[in-house]
Amino acid sequence: MGYVLAFCMTDAELLNRVANRPEILRSIAPGWSAVDLSLYTLHPRTYLFGDDDGVVLYVMRGHRTWDVHFLLTDALRGKNAIQRIKESLETMFTTHGALCIFGSTPRDNRACRAMGRALGARPIGVSIDYFGRASLDYVLERDQWIGLPPQEV
Repeated sequence: MGYVLAFCMTDAELLNRVANRPEILRSIAPGWSAVDLSLYTLHPRTYLFGDDDGVVLYVMRGHRTWDVHFLLTDALRGKNAIQRIKESLETMFTTHGALCIFGSTPRDNRACRAMGRALGARPIGVSIDYFGRASLDYVLERDQWIGLPPQEV
């Protein structure tokens, strides 16, 4: 008779496990050998959705607003990635009462920029990230999300 071992990771453990996958780490912290993002999970209004294939992290920015971060491994691409992010956005807008979700993407990360546009986010400005990379800033508003036709959400 076999045994099933259940291993429950905390949000911090899952976030760090995914963040330190080579394909993620080189995008979020170029040149670094590892990151520890566990501090993000200490805030009670931070939400993490996903599994070993990828996570979507929402960090509270202000009253009913969050910053979003997609950490998607090579195992989670295309339609599956969009579906995971859409499910998390739906939860944020309906269950957690988000009014706006903000994101910032380095200009050279075309895949992430395309993902944001596919989700309905609109560009609102430019910024420089922690590593000095030029980035495009995006927003997705609740009214816009709720107003999308069902097949697009």
